[in-house]
Amino acid sequence: MTKKAELYKALATFSASIKGIEKDARNSFHKYEYTSSERMMATVRSHLLENGLVFIPLSSEIREGQVASMVNGKQGPVEERTAILRQTFRIAHENGEHLDMVKDWPIAPERGRPMDKACAAADTTSISYFLRALGLIPRGDESEELDYSGRSQPVHDGPEPEQPKAKPKKQEVKPRSKTETKSATATVLAYCSELVKLDNVDDVPKLKRKFAKQIKQSERVAKYCKAYTKHFVGDNLDEDEERIVLAVNGMLDEAQEGKDG
Repeated sequence: MTKKAELYKALATFSASIKGIEKDARNSFHKYEYTSSERMMATVRSHLLENGLVFIPLSSEIREGQVASMVNGKQGPVEERTAILRQTFRIAHENGEHLDMVKDWPIAPERGRPMDKACAAADTTSISYFLRALGLIPRGDESEELDYSGRSQPVHDGPEPEQPKAKPKKQEVKPRSKTETKSATATVLAYCSELVKLDNVDDVPKLKRKFAKQIKQSERVAKYCKAYTKHFVGDNLDEDEERIVLAVNGMLDEAQEGKDG
């Protein structure tokens, strides 16, 4: 068997060895679990090594992308040119043979997320999706049938498990007053406005202490401020947090337009 054939055989064995990857994160807005980039990379790494394979990032290059139509607050559709992160990856076998592949991923800098943070986020996400595609890995629990989408029923070898007890109904929550809503919105805007003006992410704790009392008094304010802080420092966001960031960006744009007007 040639060295190239040994490499492809090892890749086939690697792909067959992963039946599914455990979901370790949760989207609180849409109420579903998903696999984080960190879990994807850690799991794939161990399976590659078991088959005499290693993943090596060779190079990264930022390229100019296409002009895209985007919505920016009240301004409506605006055109922005995107950037593309082009990465070259190598899958090497212990016999010395290797296979090089190239992957492109969009870079999305925006308010509170400068270019360096946007590049870091694109790098992490690109690697995660490349590794998933390398082994055609489903995201899910390997005890589920079909496509791991959560629509199928789990397979059980033993007796049927006990049905979970019904959760007690939550007490009805009274709607917020207009005054409470206005106050919470004002606090979020004040916090986020100062956040995006910071020159250094090391100053974030100081800003949090400044707004600690207002944030502690409202669960909604705490949720919004936490999501936007993660966005500012470049941490991975779930879909719920991404929706919050878009909403806050819209409010900040409207507030700025009011000042300019």
